[in-house]
Amino acid sequence: MPLKEVEAKRDLFVAHGFDPIEVVLWPHERRNYLQFGGHASARRHIRTMVECHGGVEQAEQQLMTQFTRWWETHQNQLATLPETKAFQRVRSDLLSSFQVTLAGEEGKPAMLNPFQVSGVIASWWDDNKNNLKTLAANGWQELLNGWIQNATSEDFDGSTTGGIDRDRLLHALAPEGMATLQKLQERRAELEAELAELEGDGSEEGEEAEEHDPSEVARIAAEVKRVRKQLTEDKKQHKTTLEQALSSLQATADGMTNEQRQELALNFMRENLETALNRAVTAHRNQIVSVLEGWHDKYHVSLSELERERDAAAQQLDGFLRELGYVGA
Repeated sequence: MPLKEVEAKRDLFVAHGFDPIEVVLWPHERRNYLQFGGHASARRHIRTMVECHGGVEQAEQQLMTQFTRWWETHQNQLATLPETKAFQRVRSDLLSSFQVTLAGEEGKPAMLNPFQVSGVIASWWDDNKNNLKTLAANGWQELLNGWIQNATSEDFDGSTTGGIDRDRLLHALAPEGMATLQKLQERRAELEAELAELEGDGSEEGEEAEEHDPSEVARIAAEVKRVRKQLTEDKKQHKTTLEQALSSLQATADGMTNEQRQELALNFMRENLETALNRAVTAHRNQIVSVLEGWHDKYHVSLSELERERDAAAQQLDGFLRELGYVGA
């Protein structure tokens, strides 16, 4: 493939710490041309080669380090909202400082452009706007109480709490109950897979079914009955455990100090913003993979190989025609 086509995408690669030359693309015998080499000769390896590249990992870690430092510097503005009530000023300061911090080095291609950086922080603020208004007006206890009330209600809706959903509250405030729920879910998946296999064995028709030993058929039927019974019991246990865990949330929250409630809430908000930032980083990395895979589809078979295949096909066709008498000896 032409070297100039790679150079046209230089900024995309540099921004993510990736150099495709020597890693995915190797020099070609023709000057100013490259070819897919090594593991990249197989398209399925390209994504792994990008994701595991040391420069890519370093660039992503550097961006997350910048984010961590920004959060540690500015989270106090959120922590003091119940006292300052400075909702609009905090919004302005967080949005502007986030954009400056993650803008990248001057003169170097940035992994995320200014519009993407602005989108990440603006979307996060919008998602958490109701949380922050509650915090400014009523403090940490009422904020946490609101999340718990939403999580334990029949019409639970995580979109109204900035993504602070039931599972996250259970993990934080009822970890033992959540661990039990996860084990029950894993066992349910195993039992459902076992049941599907057993019912598949017992569903054969015609001659194959007639060949089954009656004792084997009876054994399978007994196993199916046992698995279904266990599934029913596990579903009941899951429901009971979930109800108990949810009912314990408020008591746990009431027993926390205000500092503990603050730490929990800020951790949730930080995780939300970090997740959004990671999505943007992943999207940029996927752009690199998509470009390389597109080039692989277009160029991985060289012109000389295509010409050899063409000549071989032409010789084979000529042989067929001679056998059929369409071409003279």
